[in-house]
Amino acid sequence: NITVSTNVVQIIENDKAKTVVTMSSDPKKILADNGYEFSDYDHVKHEFKTKNKMNIEIIRANTITINADGQSVDVYETPKTVKAILGENNIELADEDIISPGLSETIDCNQSIDIQRVTYANREEKDVIKSNVIEKNTDKLEKGKTQIKQEGANGEKTRVYKEKLVDGLLVESNLVSDSVTKKVKDKIIYVGTKKVQPVIKPSSLPANAQLYKTRMTATAYTAEDGAVTASGRPAQYGNVAVDPNEIPYGTRLYITSSDGKYVYGYATAADTGGFVHSSNVDIDLFFNTEEECKNFGNRPVDVYILG
Repeated sequence: NITVSTNVVQIIENDKAKTVVTMSSDPKKILADNGYEFSDYDHVKHEFKTKNKMNIEIIRANTITINADGQSVDVYETPKTVKAILGENNIELADEDIISPGLSETIDCNQSIDIQRVTYANREEKDVIKSNVIEKNTDKLEKGKTQIKQEGANGEKTRVYKEKLVDGLLVESNLVSDSVTKKVKDKIIYVGTKKVQPVIKPSSLPANAQLYKTRMTATAYTAEDGAVTASGRPAQYGNVAVDPNEIPYGTRLYITSSDGKYVYGYATAADTGGFVHSSNVDIDLFFNTEEECKNFGNRPVDVYILG
């Protein structure tokens, strides 16, 4: 006698069960013999309840759409957690990326997984700090004249914002620093207040003027505010340096250029200097600014003593 062993197999798919009797114990053959088709993505599992009783469960793969980085990709998966699906498809996540459904949720039907990328960037805003123009009066310049003491330069203020972007779109912006990155420099202009001494032509010398010497070599010098001369008088226009052995301190003078084109005017012998030891200079005229000194330069003058 030939004994034929049969198996009672329960096939379960989508919570529906079907019982078949077969002599095969190969799950895939049993399914094929009973008209079941499945793809490489489907999952088939089986177990023997007893020696001749088997359960076969078919877990069908569904299309899952993954939306990320501006693209949509379809994958075929049996029910798994979102984390498992992303891992199997080598999709990396940053700590703050937004995932829907959540990583621990299981997808068991046709669904989509949406990933929103969260990035951060710093943005700078620069504002110009306008420089001011500051005018300062000085009696070292003639009234009506100006001199630039310091050129101005605009400053700069920089604000830094930390911005949060979701898929490249700004959703949050926070100020993280606000500082002056370039100091402003004000423009300083000296405005003259000194009264201009009237120019007197040599032809109209003071009546009490007596010629001391012609074609004396004259140079020019200046000094800081508050300086005093060797005689104790303030260092200012009209107080000139001489050789006190030749012209005593306090002598009132009147000085013009020898060519008659420049009039220094009334002066007082009030100062002296190293030039007394030189044969190249006879008299040193005080001016209020270096610019005036440069303009005067070195020239011959006629010196008159006022009686």
